[in-house]
Amino acid sequence: MSFNKTNRSDSAQNDSFKMLCRNFAMQSSAHGLRRAAAARSLYTRIFWISVFILALICCTFHCSFLVKNFLSYPRMTITEEIHADEISFPSITVCNLNIFKKSYIDKQFEMLRQMTQTHQPNHSMNPYEIDPTAFCYKSIDEFFVQE
Repeated sequence: MSFNKTNRSDSAQNDSFKMLCRNFAMQSSAHGLRRAAAARSLYTRIFWISVFILALICCTFHCSFLVKNFLSYPRMTITEEIHADEISFPSITVCNLNIFKKSYIDKQFEMLRQMTQTHQPNHSMNPYEIDPTAFCYKSIDEFFVQE
């Protein structure tokens, strides 16, 4: 009797293993496995398993070829001189990102020049006037000459 119990447990394990393999094949995204698991006839199942194994072998050979090619470190350098009579120059757009207008700056410098030329050393300075000694230059004229 113990022999029958072990046969039944082995049979149950085989059935559960078959179901596990079938569920895996049905849920797999590998092409051919699902068709082999869903096949109704033995010939169709053998066909799809054969196609799957053949594709797996081809993939393995191709991957091994790619790895061998990568590890061989092939190098190919080609240098050639081309003489061109005319070189087309790329079009360039220059954008002015300056936030100050040149005319405004010129006007302010001219006003500053007039204020410093008319300034007298003994004269008390208005707090809104610019002190000419605040510059590194001895005079505004020297500043403009340096520019």
